[in-house]
Amino acid sequence: MKENKYFSALNFWLPIGYVLALGFFFSDQSKDTKFLHRDQTDEWKGRLNLSFSFHLFLFLLLFFVVLFFFVHKIISKSLDLDHHDESISQLRRINDNNFEKLE
Repeated sequence: MKENKYFSALNFWLPIGYVLALGFFFSDQSKDTKFLHRDQTDEWKGRLNLSFSFHLFLFLLLFFVVLFFFVHKIISKSLDLDHHDESISQLRRINDNNFEKLE
């Protein structure tokens, strides 16, 4: 997509300065003087564990779906079930012929 590629330093530094000023003036005082105190690191650990578990679940789901289709393809090749539609039409023809003989 083509867009206006005009750049100015003010358009870059003004939002960054705004966010830094908000962070400076609206930060709470806490008894912990560390940069990242225990509550924050525990919260991050929980979020990381949750995201890791979610991505692992999606990966395993995708893996088993692909594995299922791969095994299904191998079994259908070994049993020669690739021509499933043709075999059904052949069975219908045989059945129709047998039905006509009975009449």
